[in-house]
Amino acid sequence: MSLKINEDNGTLTAVYQTDEETKTIIASHVIVTLPPHLADISIKYLPELPTAVSQAMQQTQTWMGQAMKVSIVYETPFWRQHELSGLAVSYRGPVQQFHDASPDNGSCGALFGWLGDGSVGRTLSFEERKAAVIAQVTRIFGPEGNSPLHYSEVNWDREPFTTDSSYQLENPHEHPQYGHPLLQEPQLNGRLHFASTEVSPINGGYLDGAVYIAKRVSERIVGS
Repeated sequence: MSLKINEDNGTLTAVYQTDEETKTIIASHVIVTLPPHLADISIKYLPELPTAVSQAMQQTQTWMGQAMKVSIVYETPFWRQHELSGLAVSYRGPVQQFHDASPDNGSCGALFGWLGDGSVGRTLSFEERKAAVIAQVTRIFGPEGNSPLHYSEVNWDREPFTTDSSYQLENPHEHPQYGHPLLQEPQLNGRLHFASTEVSPINGGYLDGAVYIAKRVSERIVGS
C-alpha cells in the first residue's frame, strides 16, 4: 500500500495504490489526519516537504501510541451494587487504571483498563495476562469479577496505523509537547494541511485537541 500526494500549479493529486487497485483523487486541498510521524514515513510528497517540517513530524510522539488497553464485559455493572464507581488506580497491577465503560442503558457492565508502560502484564502471554486482569478485577471490585462474559485487549504499540514498527519513539514520562508551529502551517503551496490531535497547540493528544485543530483547519480552507 502506498500514498503519494503531488502538488502542481495549485492542484493536489493523491494517488492511493494497493496490490488490487489504484485510485486517483484530484483536490484543491488535502487534510492529513494521520499522526505526524506516520504521515511522514507512509506518505510521499511531491515536491518533498522542507527538512525542518519532516523532522518535526518524525519527532512528534503519537498520543498513546505505546498504550496497551483491556476491556472486560459482565452481565451487569455489579460494582455499582457495592457503591463503587468502577474507577480504580492500582500500583499492584497488571492494570494501572480501571474505568467504568458500561452503556448508559445498563444492558451490561464493562470495565476498561490501561496497562502502564512498565507493567509486568505486558510480558505475559495472552492467557496469563487475561487471568491476571480478571483476578485483579475480583480483588478490587468483588467476587463477581471472576465471571466475565468477554475479555479483549489491544496493544497500540503493535498497530500499524498507530505506531510503525520501523520507527519507535521513547515512551513519554510526561504529556508530550504538541502543536509544533511548523506542523500548523499548510504545506505544498498552502494546499496540504495536518490536522491530527498531535498538531493542536491546545489540548493536543485529547479529543478537544482534535476538535480544535479540525475547526481551525476547516476555517482556514473555507477562508482561502
